[in-house]
Amino acid sequence: MLTLKGTVREVIRDEMDRYGRDPIADTRRDKNRVEEAELLRRLDQEVAAIRELPAWKGAEHNTLLQVNNCLNSIEAKLDLLTKEHLRIPKQQSGRN
Repeated sequence: MLTLKGTVREVIRDEMDRYGRDPIADTRRDKNRVEEAELLRRLDQEVAAIRELPAWKGAEHNTLLQVNNCLNSIEAKLDLLTKEHLRIPKQQSGRN
């Protein structure tokens, strides 16, 4: 395991092995090691995929950045129009 708890368990198992062999514990330990190796293999694959992600997502990132800029511009224009719309009725009601 990759945690402190796992490391402590491994050290304790090794120390217990010095005092005597337990076939059930050996089987369990071997099973754990196989599972850990499989987990590490899967994690390596996922990390490799994550590392490749920026290379082929670069174009998408640029597109999303442009869309974001356009949306910010539209939002700013809508804010101006809203303020202008709120100001116009006040001026008209002041004339009456």
